[in-house]
Amino acid sequence: MIVSSNPIDQNRIKHSTAIDFLRILATLIVFMLHTTIFTTHYVDLWGSKWPAVFIFKTPAWAGVWIFFILSGYLIGKGWVNQSYKLTIKGASNFYLKRITKVLIPTWFFIFLCCVLVFPEFVLENPTVIVRFLTLTYNGNPGVDGVGATWYIFSIMQLYLIAPIIYFLLEKINKKSSNLLIIVLVFIVIAGMLYRVMLFKIGADWSSLVYTPSFSNLDLFTSGFILSYITNNKTKITFANQLTEIIIHKIKLSRLKSGSVILLMALIIINCWLYFTDQIFIYQYILPSVYIFIVCFYLFVFEYCHSILGRSKFAAIDVIKFGASNLMHFLSNISFEFYLFHSLVLNRIIRAFTIISPIAFHVKVLIYAAIFTVILAYGYSKIIKRNIPRSNDSRSSLHLLLEKLHTFITSHFAHKKTRLCTKPK
Repeated sequence: MIVSSNPIDQNRIKHSTAIDFLRILATLIVFMLHTTIFTTHYVDLWGSKWPAVFIFKTPAWAGVWIFFILSGYLIGKGWVNQSYKLTIKGASNFYLKRITKVLIPTWFFIFLCCVLVFPEFVLENPTVIVRFLTLTYNGNPGVDGVGATWYIFSIMQLYLIAPIIYFLLEKINKKSSNLLIIVLVFIVIAGMLYRVMLFKIGADWSSLVYTPSFSNLDLFTSGFILSYITNNKTKITFANQLTEIIIHKIKLSRLKSGSVILLMALIIINCWLYFTDQIFIYQYILPSVYIFIVCFYLFVFEYCHSILGRSKFAAIDVIKFGASNLMHFLSNISFEFYLFHSLVLNRIIRAFTIISPIAFHVKVLIYAAIFTVILAYGYSKIIKRNIPRSNDSRSSLHLLLEKLHTFITSHFAHKKTRLCTKPK
């Protein structure tokens, strides 16, 4: 039996730095590619003699795949840890929490974009309103900012079936926890075969492979299964045996470093594949590879670390604590950063003079990141202030509706007062 040897609880930091890092990494590779798309309209970035220029062609699609895996993992943890119950009340509480935390901020962001920045978008494409409301918008047609929200609607569709996934996995877990490993491998392989099949029949990649929720079900479900594997209450022989091997054969610090290096190596290789137009491997094979690598990373940091702990609280941990707080801050606004980054790029890129392609690109990258962080932080504060967060999501939604009702009535009362007092 494995017992933690940590005399001082290292979970003084209430959040997971490993998850923060993964969320920031996924956001960053999406942001970097979109910056490249904008800057290559003005400069010939690929004509540069710098040998590592290919790293600017980051795999943004892979960033989204990481989001799907991580979402499945975090949502799965909520169900596995009994934060939600498999009852009508529990499921409704889960849905309402997703609506208040994810969907309403996204709708409000779209509203701001369509009113303040692209008022012609809805007028020219009125049917998108129905698609926004029914969670079926896939990014086409789109404008900067709004187009990226397809991911939110796809993940919301997967949230709808999360209780069903939990129900099925609970059945498997009760029969034999070790079966979960087999199911995970099967889902990963099945997902890859499904994508290859779509390629063989000539299916449109964007509308039938990349954006639909059903094509990303393997990513989300794999993360969900991992939440069982990393849960200490789930008695999975394989996970325990692997951790025993780690204790006797490999230092945890080396394993952590190895998992990070493996993940970063995959992203760099992906950059090269994208740069050299090896699109089939990137689009159809690598999603399954990302599942294995990301799941391994999370297993090492979330399960092995929680079991083994640390032997002491070293001085270096003070530095790590500060770095983890910065990462947690950036992780907390990654959702808002994802929403705003394309909009910021669209607005600021014309403000820079072109000196050299690389200098221009780096300057846009840095300034866009700074402005997006500021906007993302401000938007997150507005959302948190106006969308109450309660332990009971129904109460939270009720408070939100009350605020909305108060705003509307006070707004119309003010207009009525102005009309009544207007001199004739």
